[in-house]
Amino acid sequence: MWSMPRVLLASLLLGIGLSVQAANTQVPSSQPCGPYRVAFYEYGAMYFRGEQGQGEGVDKELVDELARRTGCRFITSVVSRVATWVHLARGTADITVSAVRTPQRELHAEFAIYLRGQPSVYVRSELAGTVDSLQTFVTRGPWKLAISKGYSYGPQMDAIIADLRQQGRVGEYGDANAVARVIGSGKADAFIASNLAWSPIFKAHKLEGRVAVLPGSPEMTIEAGLAFSRERVRPADIALMTQTVAEMRADGRLKQILGRHGSPEVVKKAMLP
Repeated sequence: MWSMPRVLLASLLLGIGLSVQAANTQVPSSQPCGPYRVAFYEYGAMYFRGEQGQGEGVDKELVDELARRTGCRFITSVVSRVATWVHLARGTADITVSAVRTPQRELHAEFAIYLRGQPSVYVRSELAGTVDSLQTFVTRGPWKLAISKGYSYGPQMDAIIADLRQQGRVGEYGDANAVARVIGSGKADAFIASNLAWSPIFKAHKLEGRVAVLPGSPEMTIEAGLAFSRERVRPADIALMTQTVAEMRADGRLKQILGRHGSPEVVKKAMLP
């Protein structure tokens, strides 16, 4: 009987063993991106209901473009602003939008930043002559500040809000429209707003000409974007979507989306450097 030389036989067996090992350790085929549950919330130009009840706004257009470019599948819902982080914590949402990045939130979520906000403190016009600065507002009167629940305005302003809250001078409301209503009715005296998101809110509640920017407001530069649950969104998908958002900023698509909802000056301030 023909016999294979021992050296050749050993080489073949070694090759077969390496092939089997390689097959067992082969990188699995790419998994589909999603479906992921995206929680929107109504916030002025960022997300609002159109005439037919359909979702519109910066965040809606951005998520639609993200799906088109990446092929990721999204299941969307609309919740209250304060509930977005509750849903992420409970596992009933995987991603949310226009999320302000804070150290505490970064413990549970990764961020793909696409906006820079610079909110201002506003007072009712009839108080503008008396309340001439934020310091005057904080130290000299009983005036009340209205804010949206679950929002961070940066360390300095958050500390001022905490101090006013201890004095019983902060009213917290479910969303920006509720804040606008209490300002319009005179039940609160000041509020915090960014031009991009609040532009349609000023118009809808007829606040133009009835409120004024309060001098001496602290620098409130806020970065916001998509927030991904670290537990439920695959790292590869986070990387894919984060890279795609960066490409949208670089190729002008994000600026185009913003330009449909804000003036050139507002868009310039909202774009990241």
